[in-house]
Amino acid sequence: MHFDPDTRLEIQKFVQEPLTPNRSDMEVEPSISNTSNFMPRGSVGLCTSKMVAGSTMR
Repeated sequence: MHFDPDTRLEIQKFVQEPLTPNRSDMEVEPSISNTSNFMPRGSVGLCTSKMVAGSTMR
């Protein structure tokens, strides 16, 4: 994750289902999650694993 100078990011909601134990596939998100963000200024660069079906990020 990279934040440009003077970036403001507010995480309004983050909910994640319990993680599956003993996972071996790290290319996919570990469980369904729902995230809602608000960024009034700046920019953010993300590098993440693939989101599992049913997950959202706004």
